[in-house]
Amino acid sequence: MVSIFTINTPPAFWSKYSQPSSCKYSEILFSGFLTTIKDSRRKTRNFQIQGNNFLCLNSNSTAYKYVNLDWLTLEPFEESSGNCTLYGFRLGKYDFYTDTSDSLEKWLKILTTKTILNSFEEDYVIIKTIGKGSTATVYLAEHAESRKSYAIKAISKEIIESQESGIKNLKNEIRILREIEHENIVKLYFVHENPNFVYLVMEYLPAGNLYKRIKTEKKFDENVCARFIMKLLETLDYIHSRDIVHRDLKLENIIMIGDSNLHFKIIDFGLAYLSSATQSLKCGSPGYVAPEILYNIRYDSKIDIFSAGVILYILLTGKHPFEGKTTEKILKNNFECRFSIDKKMSPNASDVIKLMMEPDPDIRLTASSLLEHPWFNFVKKSSFNINQSAMSEIGTVAIV
Repeated sequence: MVSIFTINTPPAFWSKYSQPSSCKYSEILFSGFLTTIKDSRRKTRNFQIQGNNFLCLNSNSTAYKYVNLDWLTLEPFEESSGNCTLYGFRLGKYDFYTDTSDSLEKWLKILTTKTILNSFEEDYVIIKTIGKGSTATVYLAEHAESRKSYAIKAISKEIIESQESGIKNLKNEIRILREIEHENIVKLYFVHENPNFVYLVMEYLPAGNLYKRIKTEKKFDENVCARFIMKLLETLDYIHSRDIVHRDLKLENIIMIGDSNLHFKIIDFGLAYLSSATQSLKCGSPGYVAPEILYNIRYDSKIDIFSAGVILYILLTGKHPFEGKTTEKILKNNFECRFSIDKKMSPNASDVIKLMMEPDPDIRLTASSLLEHPWFNFVKKSSFNINQSAMSEIGTVAIV
């Protein structure tokens, strides 16, 4: 099988090590001796995993070559040699041997989280479908040995390869989720690949998304909204400080944790990008898209602030600010960016909505600036309003 991730990659495996920026401040995650065999000659050297890189050290314990692990395939193996069993792993096209099976397990504990695996059918049992999109299906699955539950995002390679930026977007999603460690962002554990699919093995969150929650509860108490949005802005501040922009924030991409209306995780970084540079791709979900995207203006992380403002509006009012019976009508209202403010809102809540949904990105505040707003000083316990919602679920589309 030719991996989808190796398309257009350089043929050389190793690169000369000169302390690349990706290694400069990275922690050494594991270090140990590995043996390679070439032309029947065995050579044992010290290797390190530093950040997302695999380093080879010389006799002076100085790194002199390295390879980035992100898109390398990993295959553990056992071989019989006379009366002995040899343990090791294949990384890309090279085999590395360990002293013992215990040593192999220590290497695999780190390597499996940073490479592409190919043992999905052996490792997991699909239980049921829990979500479906245009390029991916999400399954509930169980690990064959541990019996632990996972959410599996199965992405069609055929569809991804047919899209202009399909592979790039998939790589961005994987790279971003591997980099992020935050309590309010879904955890990616492993990436598997077979001839037809790429599988993202993620934590399973059974409580359902914010769209389903607001359908049940109609709207949240204002003080609960302040707590919720404060946590959401803190999460956005975290990813924006790392040059990550989600680009598709909406009720459906926020998964609730348990029965609490205050605990959640952001999911689906399929449209996210990792760059400090402004972008121009028109994408997102109708009704949540920042106006600058619809105006064909280059944009930055403030598009997430606008989308979060739409979420706040819905949580406070139980209504969507840009309602419409068709996608075209929703986009038209979204483009015009006119919305009414409920007079029952406090002045502070009303002000935060206006600041977050400001049409002009030059005036719209950043997450860190919004967190200084007085509204977030008045967070307190309160009851919830339970009612019915008449909103319809919004899908993600490419806007052209």
